[in-house]
Amino acid sequence: MKKAFALTAAAIAMIAATSATASTHSVTPGYYGNPGYQPPIWAVNGWNIPDDTTTATPDVVNTFTLTGTVAKDCSYYGGPSLSHNIPLGAIGVKNGDTETATTAFNQASTFNMDISSSSAGCNFNNTVTISKSAQGLVNAAAGGYDSNQFTANLPYKINAGLTGTTNTSGPAAGTFVPITLNDGDSTKQVHLGAWRSNLNMGLVFTAQSKGLVAGNYTDTITVELAVDTTS
Repeated sequence: MKKAFALTAAAIAMIAATSATASTHSVTPGYYGNPGYQPPIWAVNGWNIPDDTTTATPDVVNTFTLTGTVAKDCSYYGGPSLSHNIPLGAIGVKNGDTETATTAFNQASTFNMDISSSSAGCNFNNTVTISKSAQGLVNAAAGGYDSNQFTANLPYKINAGLTGTTNTSGPAAGTFVPITLNDGDSTKQVHLGAWRSNLNMGLVFTAQSKGLVAGNYTDTITVELAVDTTS
């Protein structure tokens, strides 16, 4: 009880000190009645009426600024692994006994292949790069052959595309963005604003006029989505 009383006394002393320094005003005295304050009379007086401690603010505005960060990121769904081995199996050639000297061992026909991802994109300005060998599929152990009649390369074209915008300075409605690598091309890239869509690649292996040397043909296609880290 003594401690509680001490705190109360301190609070009273603080209030008293505040009151002592606070601005006050008085009521202008008023009197009505008989001279010499003889009844009946009416009088009024007032003093030490406290003023506002600060200037009144009938309208007060506070602002609250919220900030946060979203990390720059690119995504390309390719299954559980970032590297993929796609076996084409046998690449058929014209090997029948009735073929002529100008068609024997030629690629039997043009064939196609699709590589598609249903989910790809970047959430900031970015560059999409697709690369392959300019020679196409290459037989690295072809041995010797008549280069007038045979080839150890299997060129191919990539018709790729996505839905996005090439506007990197502001918002714009997305449209189809083609990325085309012809026979003999090794790399193509496009610069894009933030986008998300499927990313499809159509491969076309056109039959050539030369015969194919026997062996293993291989090439690696690289798809890179790289966010712009300098902006």
